[in-house]
Amino acid sequence: MFEIMTPSQELEVDAHILAASNLRNTSIGYKALASVLKHGNLLCIAFCDYEVFVNFTRMLWHLKVDFEFVPFGLQLKENTKQCYRDARMIPKAAPVVTYNYEKKYSRIGKDDPEEGKIEWNEKRFE
Repeated sequence: MFEIMTPSQELEVDAHILAASNLRNTSIGYKALASVLKHGNLLCIAFCDYEVFVNFTRMLWHLKVDFEFVPFGLQLKENTKQCYRDARMIPKAAPVVTYNYEKKYSRIGKDDPEEGKIEWNEKRFE
């Protein structure tokens, strides 16, 4: 189902995920994300605060990076990078949409066939 990724493709995916995170290169979250992508797992003690760890997992969820919780940390699921590459990096052709209805043209600005007919507002004043 999944083809094996080359190391250059994995580095390309890592760079794309790091760029999509919009984190500063000096932030703890950026370094933690780089560590997760490099090693595949991360202990929650690396953040020193559980709330920061929870926010980090929210960021992974937002980036649509598949991960799972393990005791005292998290790890990436198998084929996470391949799934991310297929879903986000490889462009897909837009589906062709066909409509099954007749085109009806508006009569605005065209001659009205009932041109000489008395309108409702003119009937009032007769």
